[in-house]
Amino acid sequence: VPGLLAMLLSQKYVPSAKLQGSPQWYQDAMHALLGFCTGYMIYDSFMGFIIEVWQPGRGPVLSSDDWMYLGHHILTSLYMTSTRWVKAGHISAMVLMFFGELS
Repeated sequence: VPGLLAMLLSQKYVPSAKLQGSPQWYQDAMHALLGFCTGYMIYDSFMGFIIEVWQPGRGPVLSSDDWMYLGHHILTSLYMTSTRWVKAGHISAMVLMFFGELS
């Protein structure tokens, strides 16, 4: 959370800003934070389902809440990855990550 807050406060808030106009240190830090958060979402998805809902001989047994949780993790990972790919939307992704971590 402190890293996300520092990044959000270090630049002017322009949700549609392209990443190329930012200083190199900011671009590197943003890629590192988005990569870390994406990796955490993937880890949390796999480990949460392997450990919590795995039943020997049956595999993962998912409830409707589990499907929502998994869908949330997949869509969040895709959004964070797309912001790195198109080099825009990084500010909105970091705002969502920041408030997600606070809650």
